[in-house]
Amino acid sequence: MGVVYKLKSEVKEYITQLKKNTPQLSCRKAIAIVSKKFNILISKSSVNAIFKNTGLSMPVGRRRKVKKGVVSAKGLGALFLKAADYILGGSMQISETIRRLTNRQEKDLINKIEGLIYLPIFKSINQGGSNYIPESALKVLTGKYISVSELESFLEELNAVPDLARQTLTFILNTITSEVRNLKFTASNESNFFIDGQFYTIWSTPYSPYDFSAPVASVKSRINKSFKQNAPLVLFSAPGYGIPTRELFYFMMGMNNDGSLIPKLSLLSNEGKELETIPLENTAQRFFLIGVWPWQFTDYRKIKNISEFRKFQCAFLENYIYLADIELELWQPDLNKELSLKGCVLKVKPGDKVNLIILTNLPQGKDIAEKISELYLSNWPVPEDAFDDFSRKIELFTYAAGSRKYFSPGRDLPFEAKGNFDIKEVFNYYLRVLDLFARHHLFPFGYEEKDFVSMCDNFYSLEAIIRKQKGYSRAIFHLPAGYQYLKALRYSCNRANEKEVFLDNGLRLLLDIQVS
Repeated sequence: MGVVYKLKSEVKEYITQLKKNTPQLSCRKAIAIVSKKFNILISKSSVNAIFKNTGLSMPVGRRRKVKKGVVSAKGLGALFLKAADYILGGSMQISETIRRLTNRQEKDLINKIEGLIYLPIFKSINQGGSNYIPESALKVLTGKYISVSELESFLEELNAVPDLARQTLTFILNTITSEVRNLKFTASNESNFFIDGQFYTIWSTPYSPYDFSAPVASVKSRINKSFKQNAPLVLFSAPGYGIPTRELFYFMMGMNNDGSLIPKLSLLSNEGKELETIPLENTAQRFFLIGVWPWQFTDYRKIKNISEFRKFQCAFLENYIYLADIELELWQPDLNKELSLKGCVLKVKPGDKVNLIILTNLPQGKDIAEKISELYLSNWPVPEDAFDDFSRKIELFTYAAGSRKYFSPGRDLPFEAKGNFDIKEVFNYYLRVLDLFARHHLFPFGYEEKDFVSMCDNFYSLEAIIRKQKGYSRAIFHLPAGYQYLKALRYSCNRANEKEVFLDNGLRLLLDIQVS
């Protein structure tokens, strides 16, 4: 065994601050951190004595056991920022940039970077008059518990790298925050159609609402899944009301390779500029799912077959739904073209009217209606609410297009540091970028004008319980009595659940609310 050193005042002060920052810190964890930082060996009794003398020891007695697979903590409202980061792909891209610039090889690099990004949120949550860092909450956001002292040491190491802060900031502004307003599809018969960046529907022009734009990383991920890995492309709703649009038929014919190939697509920015052209492989067929509402195309569709309704519980939802297989013909008069499609019909209750029809060109087989429902509802869990939001955004854009702003940190959130600045300032800036994105794309209209402090107080500081179930991590917000922002929170949970956000544990994130 090595020599156990007599502790210097510097080390004692460090241990005291370490415990203050992380009240749940055990002696064993403290020893590991301090030994690594100061390159010394210390005893458990020495650390325990410091905890006791400073009044920082844990209370005597048996600790309350937390049910396995359940996490409860204040500050998990920051999951909205985590969702924003996942959609932007920011932490992943920042970590790869820093890895390239510093040649760091540690596997937990991204966890440390996420810790530095989210740490200010928890330092702003005051508990008992001190800055309290909930270990479990920080672990949910980063995928790994890393102490405050470890994060601060890591920050010092990054600040020692010349020009790292400037290059990281440039990458955030020029790459991560760039958005796609539309995907322009060019078919072999020279017909064009457009799909918005969030894959709501098909458009005849590139002038879809800015609210439907999405980050480049998110759009390219969807393109890769559907056009390279052959996963179905899921669209929220077919365009048109009385008559199916020509663009809808161009899309379905192109996906079916029915007399028209789609050899390429282009990504268009919010300003209408072409960001990138992506060539597509010539395949026999690509698959899609698309929602059709009961009032759409009533004179231009003919039901060929529909089965009896049956009860079904979607893994994504906690309630049962009722579904039936359907086969119908859809006709487009301008093209004089008829397409035969299969799919399923959804109802909430057996005696209700039909809520939604989901059409697809997927090969038919056993339980295909159940599989189609799972796929669609995992993208659009509450279709009626999504449609109300979709319609409001179109109406707002139609009547106020000139006053609507798209997400633009460079315009709305200028980096204010002057002269030399360090990487901590860049991480703090990126946290504000996440807040700006969440206010633009996850919170209701008008919240883009709110400030970061009020968002922390009213949303990001909220307490939640996280339970692992059926391949998902379900975060349930427990709201304080008289909570004034229930409607906005419910809206934001629905929007976040449409984005297919995954936590670092590989599980899909679902946000829910429990009102006392």
